Amino acid sequence: MHFPKDTESRIARLSDDSLMPFGTHGGKRMEDVPASYLLWLADQLGPKPDGDARRAVRVYVDSVRRQLELEVDDDAGEGRDAGGNNDAGGNNDA
Repeated sequence: MHFPKDTESRIARLSDDSLMPFGTHGGKRMEDVPASYLLWLADQLGPKPDGDARRAVRVYVDSVRRQLELEVDDDAGEGRDAGGNNDAGGNNDA
């Protein structure tokens, strides 16, 4: 994704340790926000979101998108929901 150079320089760079600036998971460290939520949010924001905080989240998600997708795939393969909870609803003992 490319924003005009003057806009891109104003966007705060988020890292895994940065706090999510808004939304349901606002105030959590970015690495603690569920991957499925971040992917969903980036899709909702679209390619050129309004507002610096929204743009910063979109840039962050784009920079770690593959890692987030792998995390979602791992959670789905383990029968976990986006929050990391077992979605089978029962005991996992064999």
